[in-house]
Amino acid sequence: LGVDPRFRLRELAELRQALAPVGLTPGAYGLCVSTLEPRKKIDSLIEAWSGLPVSLRSRIPLVLAGAGGWRNEALVSRIEQGVSEGWLHRLGYVAEAELPMLYAGAAVFAYPSLYEGFGLPPLEAMACGVPVVLSNRSCLPEVCGDVPIYVDPDDPASMSRALERTLPDAAWDAAAARTGVEDGRGSTREG
Repeated sequence: LGVDPRFRLRELAELRQALAPVGLTPGAYGLCVSTLEPRKKIDSLIEAWSGLPVSLRSRIPLVLAGAGGWRNEALVSRIEQGVSEGWLHRLGYVAEAELPMLYAGAAVFAYPSLYEGFGLPPLEAMACGVPVVLSNRSCLPEVCGDVPIYVDPDDPASMSRALERTLPDAAWDAAAARTGVEDGRGSTREG
């Protein structure tokens, strides 16, 4: 199991063209690609994002892409609230062919999952040169190495601090992106 070569760095013009139909601007959104189910901890991510300063949330909204999942009635309600407040966008299911551009255009990829069989989405984001804020649980630290910022998925406040440090820090983002793409090694940052 590996990352498809379609997941890679992209030119800005290419990203603008690909993201325009869904109303996104390259580098101006956070991304989570996941089904909406309890083990994915999307509720914690939403709570963390809602804890960001309003100016940051309004400039860089959270984008959720993925199928509906199960046992998610309260989560769907919270998503609708974030959408109505303007800092959250729900794309729903995204075709596999469209995912590489969606990843490559993100300012950060967040993945607070409690359990993964392998954890391919964070690797796909890293291959696209996107900084990753990742759960410190399951196989994710082993699979992704020391490039992501690891957070406790049950601690939204810690996750929010990690996101806040990552989003406005263009120098660290660029260094993490290069390191993640080049060799999968870098400095671990705990949230």
